[in-house]
Order: sequence, then C-alpha cells, then structure tokens
Amino acid sequence: MSESFDAIYLQPDLDAKEARELREEQMLLLSPQAEEFCRQIVQLGKLPSVAYEIAFAVQDADTNEWVKPDHALYQAGRLLRVADVVEKIKALRQEVVKFGTIERVELIQTLKSIALDPETKTSDRIAAAAQLTRMEGFSKEAEVAAGGTLVIQLPFAPNQLLTAPPMKLVEGIVLDN
Repeated sequence: MSESFDAIYLQPDLDAKEARELREEQMLLLSPQAEEFCRQIVQLGKLPSVAYEIAFAVQDADTNEWVKPDHALYQAGRLLRVADVVEKIKALRQEVVKFGTIERVELIQTLKSIALDPETKTSDRIAAAAQLTRMEGFSKEAEVAAGGTLVIQLPFAPNQLLTAPPMKLVEGIVLDN
C-alpha cells in the first residue's frame, strides 16, 4: 500500500511526536562523543575545535594511532548549533556553579575552626576572626545621624552626683577641702 506524499512528509507520524515529547522532557541522550565534547568545553575549558578533535578522534585499527577528524572548527560550530548540545553545556555549567558554591554555614564553621585552633599561626587566627566579625556584622557602627541624640538605657538607676566644694589653688598646688 503506497502512501501519498502529504501523508508521509507533511503530517508528522507518531514516532516524530514521541521524539518531540522526549526531547521536551530532556530524555534524549547525546552520543558519548557529544557528551565528551560538552565536558571538554565546560569542565576543561577547551576551545570548541580542540574539544571536537578530542571527543571525535578515532583510533586506527591498523596503526593503533589516534586520528583527528577533518574540519574540526566547522564541525564544532555545527555541533554548537544543536539544541541538545547547548542544553547539555548549560546543564554542565550550572552543575559547576552549584558544586563551586559554598554555603555561609560551611564558611563560618571553617573560619571558627581556624580562629580557635591553637596550632594555627597567630596571623591566620587573627585574619579568620576579623573575617568572621565582618561576616556577622560586628564591625558595623551604629547608624546614628550626625548631630542626633543617642539614648543610653542603663540597667540601674545612677546616684545623683553631689556637688563638691570648690578646690583651692595655692602656689600651683591643688588642695581639696
């Protein structure tokens, strides 16, 4: 049974629909070479052409030597236009950023351990303590406007100061009464 041109090429079949759905769900896998290409770019910082040469090199069965692919720059450019490759590169970059991010709690614990370790050099302990004070905001000055009034509440009621009789100055010596 022969199908018409319209039925074959203009109306997507179920396989194409399933492939599109899989792509949307990020379930399509890249080839191992394309995965290596992405890894070389993101994790090792290679140029795309060099990454392509490394990822797509093949070993010659007769001479046991690695053969680089032809036109690596052109092929790398084509590969970088593939949506799945771009998504994989973005995912790897996000993974690198997430791995490199240190939590505030971890940093504080590390600085505390340095500051409290008696075997650490004194200068390192002082630097760790200074960094901790900056992080925790202990070094901030009170936010008072210039010329403003600062109210201090004491936990006790101070005694009134008594007036003392004036002191007498006799020949450069101060005498108390």
